[in-house]
Amino acid sequence: MRENQYGRIINVASATGIEGAEGFCAYGPQKEAIRGLTRVIAQEYGKYGITCNTICPGALTEIARKFCEENPEYYEAKIAPLALKRLGDPDLDIAPVVAFLVSDDARYVTAQTIGLDGGMTKF
Repeated sequence: MRENQYGRIINVASATGIEGAEGFCAYGPQKEAIRGLTRVIAQEYGKYGITCNTICPGALTEIARKFCEENPEYYEAKIAPLALKRLGDPDLDIAPVVAFLVSDDARYVTAQTIGLDGGMTKF
C-alpha cells in the first residue's frame, strides 16, 4: 500500500467494546483496542494515501439468525433498544457501507468508527 500510495483498511470492532456487556470482559476490551489501532494507523499511514476505518456491525448472520429463531425472547430483547428495531442484513446493510469505505468516494474518511447497528451504539 505504501509503495502504491493508496490503500483502504477496514477493521471490525463491536458495540460490546464501546458500551460494555456483562460476561464479555475478554472480548470487549479487545474489540475496543481495534478502534485505537485504527486511529494510530490512520495517522501513521495517511501520508501514503492509506485510509483506515472501523465498523461496528450489528448483523443477523446465519448463525445468529438460527440462534434468534430458537430464542425469540433473546432476539426481542436484543432489538428493543435499537432505533430500527431489527438487526442488520450482512448483504444489504453492512456490505454497501464497506464498499463505500473502500471506494475512492471515501478518500477523505479516515480514523472513524461507524456503527452499523441500527442505532444501538451512541458515539
